Parts: sequence; C-alpha cells; structure tokens
Amino acid sequence: MLYLADGSFIFTNPDNNGLTILISGFLLTLSLYHFLLFFQHRNRVYLYYSLYTILIFVYLFQRADHFVLAEKAHPYQPILDFLDVPIQWTFHLIYLFFVKTFVHLRKEKPRWNKWLNMIILAYSGVLLILMVVADGLQNTEILDQWYVYFFLPTITIIALTMLYVMARMQTTLKYYVLLGSSLYLTLSWAAFGFEFAGHRATILFYGAVFLENIFFALGLGALQKKILTDKNLAQQQVIREHEINLSLQNRIKTKLDLEVEQKTKEIIELTQKNEREKRHKLAIEYTKNTLDLRMRALQTQMNPHFLFNSLNSVKHFIIKNNPEDAVFFLSKLSKLIRKILDNSQKQFTSLAEELEVMKLYLDVENIRLNKDITYTQDIAPNIDLSKTKIPPLVLQPFIENAIWHGLALIKGEKKIKIKVEKNATHLIICIKDNGIGREKAAQIKAHKTIEKESLGIELTKQRLDSFTQYLNGDVSIQFNDLKEGLRAIGTQVIINIPIK
Repeated sequence: MLYLADGSFIFTNPDNNGLTILISGFLLTLSLYHFLLFFQHRNRVYLYYSLYTILIFVYLFQRADHFVLAEKAHPYQPILDFLDVPIQWTFHLIYLFFVKTFVHLRKEKPRWNKWLNMIILAYSGVLLILMVVADGLQNTEILDQWYVYFFLPTITIIALTMLYVMARMQTTLKYYVLLGSSLYLTLSWAAFGFEFAGHRATILFYGAVFLENIFFALGLGALQKKILTDKNLAQQQVIREHEINLSLQNRIKTKLDLEVEQKTKEIIELTQKNEREKRHKLAIEYTKNTLDLRMRALQTQMNPHFLFNSLNSVKHFIIKNNPEDAVFFLSKLSKLIRKILDNSQKQFTSLAEELEVMKLYLDVENIRLNKDITYTQDIAPNIDLSKTKIPPLVLQPFIENAIWHGLALIKGEKKIKIKVEKNATHLIICIKDNGIGREKAAQIKAHKTIEKESLGIELTKQRLDSFTQYLNGDVSIQFNDLKEGLRAIGTQVIINIPIK
C-alpha cells in the first residue's frame, strides 16, 4: 500500500503522488476560512494567518504537475520561479506578524514588539534590494544564496528567541504557538539537512507545515472562544449592575410609598377625632413632607436619554471586542447612579460631595464623547468644601446644558471650568464653557422643544430658594454670553447662593 505502480516508495516524490495536492488544499481551505473570520471579527490576527497560509499554498501548489492550478500557472512559470525565494522569505515575515499579534506581544512585551518590528522592516528592505539586483543581473542564484546562508539561519535564531520570550508570558495561547513552531523548526531543518546531504526529504517539510498549521488553527479556535467568553462575561456584568440599580430604586420607591401611606393614615385618624388644630398642623406637615418626597422622587429619575446612550456605549465597546473599556465605563456609570440614588435621600450635601458627583458625571459623558472634554476646578482658599452645604445635584442641569447644547456641537478642544468663590453674604459658583454660545444653540433647537431644559433650571431655582428661605438674601442665576468681537466663544453661568 505504500508503493506506487512504478514500484517507488509513496513518499519518495510527494510532489507528484497527490500529497502536495492534499497539503495545498488544506492550506487553501484554512486561508479562505480565516479570511472570512477577519471580515466577521475585524481582528488582524485572522488576516495575518490567512496571508501566511495562502503564501505557503502559492509556494507548494505549482509543484504538482497534475494539479489543475499548476497547469493553469504554466504560462507564468518564469515569474513564479523568480518569486520562489521571495515568497518563502515573505511568509516567514508574515509568520512573525501573526505570532506577535496572536499572543498580544505589543501589550505584554512592548520593547520586544518594537524590536521585532525593526527586524521585520530590515528583512523587508534587504529582500527588496536583492530582488532588484537579481532582476537587473538576471541571476536568481543571488536570491537562493542569501536565503540559504543569511535568511534561514538568522530567522531561525529570531524565531527561537521569540519562542523563549513567549514561553515566559502568562497567556495560555502561547502553548499552541510553541508546539506548532517547535515542530516546524525541527522537521523543516531536518528536511533541509537531508536535502543539503543529497537525500530528498520533502515529506518532512510537508509534515512540518501540516502539524504547525494544525496547532495554529487550534490556537485561533481557542482565541475565538476566549473572545466570546469575554463578551459573555461583560454582558453578564452589565446585567448584574443593572439589576442592582433597579433593586436600589425599588427600595427607595417602597420607602417613599410607606411614608406617604403612614402620613395619610395619620390625617384620617385626626380628622375622625375632629381635632381641628392638630389636623391643620398635620396637614401643613403632610404638605411639606409630600413636597419633599416628590423632590426626592424627581432626584432619583435619571434622564432616560442619558441612560439609553450610556448603555449603547457599553454595547458599542462590547461589539468592538473591547471588554476592558466596557467594564471601565460601566464601573464609572454604576458609581454615578449609586451616588445620585444615595443623594436623593438627602436634603443637602457638602460642596465636596457635589463636585465629586459632577466629576463622575463629566467622566461618563466624556467617555461617550471620545474624551474630548477638559474639566478644571478653581476653589477659593477661604472655602471649606466639607462644611459648605448645598442641595444635592443642583449643578448637574447647568453642566448637562453646557455639554449637549454647547460643547457637543463644536470641533476641537472642549473646556468646562467650575470656579467657586465666597464673599461676606454669598457663595458664588461660576460654570464656564467654550461652546457655541446661547444664540447659536437657540437657532439649532428652534424647532425642538426646550421645556425639559427650562423645567430642570426652574426646579433647581426652586430648590435653592427652599434651601435658603431662612437666610438673608436671594438666590440668583445669571447667564452670560462670552464673545470676542461678534464671535461667540462660550457661555458663563453664575449662581449666587446666600450663606449664613
């Protein structure tokens, strides 16, 4: 069974007994499959592997005379003969690209990655020079000699060095490359030694190609499984955080409902006893508590559009195979929502806590805007942030307006600055941006409703009025258009809050 009709051993000449066709078909299938995976996942490792296998395929297929593709290539044989060494040279360089991308060398070993890029560039330059010289002299032996006596020894040393570096990395994907490359180097150098001694051993080279690509294909399958696992973990974390936030909102709502129900029962009991004075007093207290509860409920209702866009941002990171950024963004968003829900139960908060929450809010919006916003604070030295009290979340409507009606509509650097000062009677908070200005923003939203924006600012004014009703002085909110000549360069909001 191991001999052909002419009595020769089946592996003596694999180029013409079907083995070359088998290996070539195997390589072509791998190349096309991983080329399609590249378009599906947009991961360059699939592209590099597809190029690697297709170049080995081009190197091998033309050697089987009875292979239909080899017959079609006969008119181009002089070109293929000239490109024989450059093709071998190139698929070894593509191998280096594939391996360093597969094990994330750029992230794990940046200095080695930079060094390897320089080597690949140098090899490419040498190959181009040799091709020009060989073509000019009409002598392909130059390419053969440089390949045998320069490229093969040096690329082997580099490959062994890379395998050593890779062996010290933490990723489990390294084992597929280590096994496949070790087998390839061992068998291909054995084949080269036999050939150099005058014994044909092409079968060893074919075995090296086959075994190496089996392990590489298995490694790419493991990589794809890891990507899917990371996506599933990120999605599960999004779901868990969402469930936690919903549970917290439900607990607050239940507590508010119980308080309202309890106060209602007290009023009914007092009415039944016909105690006019107590009923009047309790009615006042009930009205005050009801307004307070309504205010707390309003504070817990985050902008649905903000939440929708934030979750879409998480989805975008996940789709782009970027679970690290998705988890980072989700952590920021979760912390912001928890801060808002916690503050919804307070009548006032410290200025330090308010500025921290605003920094979180800006971080979340900034991630969604590709980190274009620069945020600065300028706090006067005579202000104790921990002892200065204001209603929670009073700055958010103004910062939201600055971002979405000013900064989001400009290109280039976007700036928001919060400046806090204090005089004898008032706390002065200034919010300044370099957006498009109120006049242009009004033109853009002329055909849109602005009731939500007006309501948010009006509610903030009412809350500040209620907070300072027993203090001397009035709350004032002033909007200023910043201009250079006739050109708008931003908007400034000045909030004056009376203090004791």
